[in-house]
Amino acid sequence: MTKLINYLVSLARLQEQPQMNIIPVDASAVVDKAVAGFKNVAANAGHRFEAAVAPAITVMADENYLYELVSILIDNANKYCDPDGTVSVQLAAVKKNAVLTVTNSYAKGAQVNTKRFFERFYRENKARTLSKNAGYGIGLSMAQTIVHNFNGRISAKYAAGRISLVVSLRRVTK
Repeated sequence: MTKLINYLVSLARLQEQPQMNIIPVDASAVVDKAVAGFKNVAANAGHRFEAAVAPAITVMADENYLYELVSILIDNANKYCDPDGTVSVQLAAVKKNAVLTVTNSYAKGAQVNTKRFFERFYRENKARTLSKNAGYGIGLSMAQTIVHNFNGRISAKYAAGRISLVVSLRRVTK
């Protein structure tokens, strides 16, 4: 219950226009740091973990909130990944944007309404809860709020047995 309350407090603070220090941030370094923290978590859950992070991608963001965003997405992918499935993280420069894609294997995903993932407290059903570590339906709502505070976009999609969460943020170019 304490964990749920802490999530709710964090979400409320995010929605109250928190004091963010929006500056150019090395997104590649932030994603690499989050990836390093989750490799063992995924392995312990029996998942393969893949990462492809392009170097030197800079975005306008708050570094701490960007790290929290990436962590939420990777944690979510790991929680809802099929047994013996794969979690993958990719950061790439696409035109004027940095695109972060976090994907996990999910064979039953064709039946899931990905448009509702970002609704607060949304839980698809018990079939979506593949592990005892399943959350409260708050993480992706928090992720969406962080992305919006960075003036970015976030979406979810299902294709070929995999669910992908895609974040697009404006790159800082020289």
